[in-house]
Amino acid sequence: MPATPTGVAASLAGMRIERHTDPVAYAALVRPYLLRDEPRFNLELAVLARVERGETYGGGAPLLLTVGDAPALMTPPFNVLVAAVPPDGAAGLAAYLHAEGVTFPGVLGSPETTGVLAEEYTRLSGRAHRVTREQGVYVLRALVPPRPAPGAPRVATSDDYDVTTAWAAAFAEEVGLPAGDLARMRDRVDEGMVWLWDDGGPVSLAGCGGFTPNGARVGPVYTPPGLRGRGYASAVTAGATEALLGRGLAYTFLYTDLANPTSNRIYRALGYEHVADVREVSFGG
Repeated sequence: MPATPTGVAASLAGMRIERHTDPVAYAALVRPYLLRDEPRFNLELAVLARVERGETYGGGAPLLLTVGDAPALMTPPFNVLVAAVPPDGAAGLAAYLHAEGVTFPGVLGSPETTGVLAEEYTRLSGRAHRVTREQGVYVLRALVPPRPAPGAPRVATSDDYDVTTAWAAAFAEEVGLPAGDLARMRDRVDEGMVWLWDDGGPVSLAGCGGFTPNGARVGPVYTPPGLRGRGYASAVTAGATEALLGRGLAYTFLYTDLANPTSNRIYRALGYEHVADVREVSFGG
């Protein structure tokens, strides 16, 4: 397999760090590791599938690493995904990223790993860091139907481009995501991967953000502020979840803002179970 080991970083971490250039070979190498805990690593698995197909999010080539046996990957211009990297590999990974001059905005992974990595990378590079997001990863295997809400679910169509893109932008602004993260909303609509709750017109939205071998991620979920508190978010999330499980998937996943007790309560009531916390750390200039 094409790979370039970096001895300096490996010696600092006590782990071998390798950079891989063949996306197909890399996917075959690391997918079994990620499938040990598919719910926890659902984002990595979904991104890996896209990389394997030759898809990119920006103009740069993906960064494909192994830290010991654990994968760490990035599709520019987004964060380095380090959820699979153990904390004792974090300092070495920070040294590697610094030594190789890798350009990246931040890292996303467990609080323990991102904490060690951020401190070491700041020490080496001088780039200040800050925690920008704390999320919970949830998995659902069996849906608990919510209390009935007025209206019914439907799949969004091209007639709904305006409302779905406007709500995607509003969601991004509300939770502090870069607008570009949700630029694919029209594509998702075209793929039949956006559901609306309709009560005399659209009142709430749930999308599907990525497939794994046995599951799919639900998100974003958005209800305009003036329509909240009526059960629409629970209803549309349940509708999207039921549709995905109806395709024969074993799981659905979603990410929640740990600071939002309302959304966490809604998802738990539907049968979603918390499996991990993830922290986003961003770096300044």
